[in-house]
Amino acid sequence: MTGRESGRRRFTRADYINAFAKLHADANAPSPERISSWIRARRNRRVAANTIGEWLKPDPVIPRTDESFLLVLECLHTLGGKPWPLPSAVLDQWKQRRADAFAEARSTTARSRTGSASAPDADTVDSEEGHGPDSTAENGAGREEAPEVVVVDMARSARRRVHVTGAVCRPVASATPPQWKRPLSYVATPGKAVLSLMVTGVIGGVITLLLTIFGPAITAAVSSGPPIAVVVQTDAPLTVPGKYAIPGTLPDHPPHLNFGPDLVAAHPDALSVGVFNLKLILEGRRSRPVVITDLRPRVLTRSSPVTGTLFETPAQGTNDTVSGCVYLDDPAAGLMTANSSGGQAGLCEPDARPFFAEHYLTLNRGEQAVINVRAEVSKQSPLPSRSIGSYEWELLLTMVEDGKTSHLTIRDGAQPFRLTSFAPAPGYQAVYTFGSGDADLKAVDPAQWYRDRFNASSDGPPR
Repeated sequence: MTGRESGRRRFTRADYINAFAKLHADANAPSPERISSWIRARRNRRVAANTIGEWLKPDPVIPRTDESFLLVLECLHTLGGKPWPLPSAVLDQWKQRRADAFAEARSTTARSRTGSASAPDADTVDSEEGHGPDSTAENGAGREEAPEVVVVDMARSARRRVHVTGAVCRPVASATPPQWKRPLSYVATPGKAVLSLMVTGVIGGVITLLLTIFGPAITAAVSSGPPIAVVVQTDAPLTVPGKYAIPGTLPDHPPHLNFGPDLVAAHPDALSVGVFNLKLILEGRRSRPVVITDLRPRVLTRSSPVTGTLFETPAQGTNDTVSGCVYLDDPAAGLMTANSSGGQAGLCEPDARPFFAEHYLTLNRGEQAVINVRAEVSKQSPLPSRSIGSYEWELLLTMVEDGKTSHLTIRDGAQPFRLTSFAPAPGYQAVYTFGSGDADLKAVDPAQWYRDRFNASSDGPPR
């Protein structure tokens, strides 16, 4: 060990656990599934959600290497609104925490195994009466070892050796083959080989036939979980251009704001306004085809709309990859087909057809399909008063497997999706928007913004 290595700080496993738990809490404690989805979407890498879950337990498993650990580290810093990439010194400190914690855990495991190996193993002790290491103490001190007796079987002319323990005689071996082996003892060696091949062939053929007939059913029966696996990808509020609202106003009413990680970290309660986009990656998990027949929202709660502060950043045009739209005030309509071309690409017309009436979606094991969903409060504009509000909702996926219909609930990790409508007149208490050529958000008169944005003669805000 060099002088530099001996002088550096040694982290304990407790240091690593406390630092990692605090980082996870600062990122609003995202679920392992959300972290796994984030890594797959942003870095095109795959870290299993159950592996991440083991790392996040109160008594966690320590990552073996830096590669996947650093991906999770980046995700938690980004979701927590902290800068990334980290300075090299800070990054090295995180790596050292993990390496020291892993070394301590491995050392503890090695010591525990060494201690258990030194103890007597009850399974290795011969417990047969009169032959264990403590047989003298159990059967009486000074007892002589049982003599070996040779018995002659006159009928078979074969000698058998037995041990006598008390009045019990136990044969050690028999020269005569058991009854079930006797027919084969009269078959010559070549005949045995031929017979063995015939039996093996018959058994192999039967097994192949059974697997062909019943294999898919057996595989489906032992497969755990739903027939379709779903990965949900969404952008957290205030991380991409759009419209977002928070309850109340900002302290001191600052005239300018930076649109960046600090704003995200300061307002974890921000909600998307008017529109919520999400991507569903579906993957089949059965050897037989699973048919997707429907996707619709299920509203869990509806409350008053958020009327505090609105943040507006210019969108980068419409998303022409949208597959279909759902409307929270009309969940029975299900997913409606979006326009695929033209100036309205990515938007859904009021008379759009149901998505699954025009698309036949079936998945076998390992096959994937992507559905880009645009959620809106209502298809009507201006927004009817009965539809104004803040919504918590989830998606319900309907599928058919072997003629049986089942449903799968889709959420944003462990939480429902959230979306609020535009506030009704008189509008918001404060509004921040981008001006021409401005790099930051700036405060504008909320009443004037509302009049400019919405037609004052309309019955309500747009959808």
